[in-house]
Amino acid sequence: MDGAVRIRYDTGNEHAPDDPFGRRLLLLDRSGAVRLGSWARSGNRAWEGRVEPSAFDAVVAHLEAGGFPNWVPPPIPPSAAFTLSVDTEKGQRFSVVDSIYSQNRSFRNALAWLDAVVRQLSGDAIPVGPARNQRLVLESREANVGEVS
Repeated sequence: MDGAVRIRYDTGNEHAPDDPFGRRLLLLDRSGAVRLGSWARSGNRAWEGRVEPSAFDAVVAHLEAGGFPNWVPPPIPPSAAFTLSVDTEKGQRFSVVDSIYSQNRSFRNALAWLDAVVRQLSGDAIPVGPARNQRLVLESREANVGEVS
């Protein structure tokens, strides 16, 4: 996707009894800057830091391979939904709402990268997705959850 500058990954629900991780909002910039907010029954937390630039490029490549932003998923259960948006340097925002169990293999690959960033940035406080040997997060520190939006 030409001109992609930010990826916004919003998933989960802090009020859903079947969601052990609550709501997570990950903001990943092409520059490598990253912020993560977590709103859960156990409390609210946030982190910020820097990621390996290849993570941003890999997510965008998987989304493009999956037909983003034109691919339309089948109906999904609300409790398993995520919203993924990509902002461009021209001020455009392209979004898709899909299931964390997406039928689109490329989207599932993009989510695996994003979940790995969530897991590493939070220091495994949010253990979503499989653990990854590849170090994607270069630095991480706790942040103010009110600054993640």
